Amino acid sequence: MLIRKLLFRVRLWLSLRTGAREIRMRPLRDREVALVAAMPGGRAAPLHRQRLALQRAGQVLYLVAWRGSLPIGHLLLWWAGTDNKPVSPTLAGSADLSDLYVVPAYRSRGIGTRLMDAAEAEVRRRGFTQLGLDVSTDNPRARVFYERRGYRDAGFGARTVYWTDADAHGAKQEVESVYVYLVKPLPPLQ
Repeated sequence: MLIRKLLFRVRLWLSLRTGAREIRMRPLRDREVALVAAMPGGRAAPLHRQRLALQRAGQVLYLVAWRGSLPIGHLLLWWAGTDNKPVSPTLAGSADLSDLYVVPAYRSRGIGTRLMDAAEAEVRRRGFTQLGLDVSTDNPRARVFYERRGYRDAGFGARTVYWTDADAHGAKQEVESVYVYLVKPLPPLQ
């Protein structure tokens, strides 16, 4: 895994130095799990494989931003909405977005915006009229980004969420974070 990460960093450095290539957004494929797992700051391959299995089952869309053959960001869309209480009972029929991530070297270059544009378009295409997401109270930059896109506090207040996370090496840790749920109404397709 260490060699894969080093190779990713070399490819990342080269991609930044070789001028702009087309950025494409598309669902994750089987053969790309190792590449996505090697992203700097990324998560372990088992999580990506789990998300790929959910995508195959039609429960999610795992959208990845690519610059050439290099993954530079991702997000996860849940078609059944959120399972977070007390949010879920009042947002029936809403899709839920989670884990928007852009490789640090590509932040503030429009990648997050393009991922969000593609996600919102797909949500609308599937007939949903709103999209919701959690944003950490420790991440004001993300909250400003979402609010500029039209996301507003859904009125559930801040809530503490606990979960077990694994880093890129598979080491597990208990995580606690405070989130606010934001929602954006999406106009139907014409």
